[in-house]
Amino acid sequence: MLSCNPFFGEMSKTIFHCRTNPKRSSAFSRMLAAVAISLLAACTSVPVEYESNVPLTRADASVGYRLHNLSRVTDNKSATPGLFINMTFSGGGTRAAALAYGVLREMRRTTMGGVGSQTVLLDEVDEINAVSGGSFPAAYYALYGERLFDDFESRFLRRNVQQDLQSLILSWAGLRNALSPHYGRGDMLAEHLDQALFDGKTFADFRKTRPRVVISASDLSLRARFEFLQDQFDLICSDLDRFKVARAVAASTALPVVFSPIRLSNNAGTCVLPNLPDPALDTPNRERSARRVGELRTYRDIELRPNVHLIDGGLTDNLGLRGPLDVIDLAGGIYPAMKNKGARGIRKHVFIVINAESRVSRFDLDQSPDMPDALVTAQAAAQIPLIRYSFETLELLRASFDGWRHEIRLAAADDPNPAYTPDAE
Repeated sequence: MLSCNPFFGEMSKTIFHCRTNPKRSSAFSRMLAAVAISLLAACTSVPVEYESNVPLTRADASVGYRLHNLSRVTDNKSATPGLFINMTFSGGGTRAAALAYGVLREMRRTTMGGVGSQTVLLDEVDEINAVSGGSFPAAYYALYGERLFDDFESRFLRRNVQQDLQSLILSWAGLRNALSPHYGRGDMLAEHLDQALFDGKTFADFRKTRPRVVISASDLSLRARFEFLQDQFDLICSDLDRFKVARAVAASTALPVVFSPIRLSNNAGTCVLPNLPDPALDTPNRERSARRVGELRTYRDIELRPNVHLIDGGLTDNLGLRGPLDVIDLAGGIYPAMKNKGARGIRKHVFIVINAESRVSRFDLDQSPDMPDALVTAQAAAQIPLIRYSFETLELLRASFDGWRHEIRLAAADDPNPAYTPDAE
């Protein structure tokens, strides 16, 4: 639009100056008007959307990106029996991406075990849940493994991504696409990441070995988490294997106002839908389980929800920790949850939470009787619920440990193929 308007303005001046010859002026005016209309039409001729999710004809639990379909082997190195490691990468922009990358690098340098039986700590990780800024290194690691440590810094951490995006948005294609109601800045972000970082890869290109990487966004209408797993895509009858990794990461980092939501088509009705779990009625967290099941059921109503709009995953879970906790609640406890994942004989279950939360307190504001700046106030208002919710999520994890130990002791004693040993911790 900006490229067209100045040109149209110049044409208007030309038409005005040609009025000394009415016949020639009239013909020239019509010609220029036609050219202007063609150019304006070209400006508004934009793609309907960047790329749609591909419909699925049948939901099959034996295929697709799910934990129980992945091997217990990473890069031909055996995992330590009896150890299960969950990692979570928080939101927090480039700061979060850098922190998660740094932790992975140090885990790669750390060995465990005795002489002759040492293993690399990073090779022991079973599952990574990532949101927002943390989704960049998580997705890159899921695609390329240890190549992360060769070029992720140069391709992402040390690049001026903001400048790259500004150039894209202000380009002719960016300005043209900005006119479409079906294509926004979130799609531009996805396009840029697809070309500059993720090389056109889809979820089918994720490594088929541990760790499983779960990227989460926020459902704009539900105000709830949306996970990029085939189990979640089953509900909208879509094939995750054919979905671009860049679009998932763009959705997870689509901070409202700065970026537009990423849209998915709800194809529910084109496949046989999986059964949703009934909330466990005899568990302490049954209310949360019932709420989550109710949220998931909305995806089956295609008349109510023909489209799904996704925004920054940090808004509903800035630690990336609610996903593992919800899985446990929906299964009715940690023991059945891990049985569903194919776990056997776990003695130690470890949670490593990478939290890039900024802990800067603005007590300097209290030194002055003047009214705080509006921008500072707005930033604080946005951060307060995220910080408090993250704190409560960590407390929920800590408060669950004793109950899980008791549950495991009872369940493992009667199980011939126990997910945990009775003395697990």
